[in-house]
Amino acid sequence: SQHLASSLLMHLTGIDVVHIPFRGSGPAASALMGDQLDFMIDTGSVAQVKAGSLRALAVASEDRTNALPDVPTFAEQGLPDMIAFAWYGIVAPAGSPKDIVDYLNKEINAVVQSPEVKQHLEGMGAQVPAPQSAQTFSTFMQTEIGRYGDLIKMSGAKME
Repeated sequence: SQHLASSLLMHLTGIDVVHIPFRGSGPAASALMGDQLDFMIDTGSVAQVKAGSLRALAVASEDRTNALPDVPTFAEQGLPDMIAFAWYGIVAPAGSPKDIVDYLNKEINAVVQSPEVKQHLEGMGAQVPAPQSAQTFSTFMQTEIGRYGDLIKMSGAKME
């Protein structure tokens, strides 16, 4: 997702940068702190930002994040289409009975909204999602698949 977010940033701004693949955010953040990189787009460097080892320039979500409330969004800085954030979901086999899907949805929403899980997610820098229906999430997922499909084609990214 970070590679695709960088591709989106390049496309929207016209900048040309060299993609340097790393085996995870940790090694990339180390290279950035060691002045071997000029910037990186990452979902897991909140602790380094809070410690002062890295400086967050913008968040690529629609709204500011609770983890870094003083960091503006790209939209606030003139790039309203620079929306690229990691998200996770739970899916069931196609054709699962609606009552089972509804029950699982209700219970998963309750767990995600529990104080313990919210605190854990926020501690990692994640935004805690508002409860939503399975249909709402399905619609969101389909939109994201289309958006990222277009971005993958535009970026020329290949499976390795």
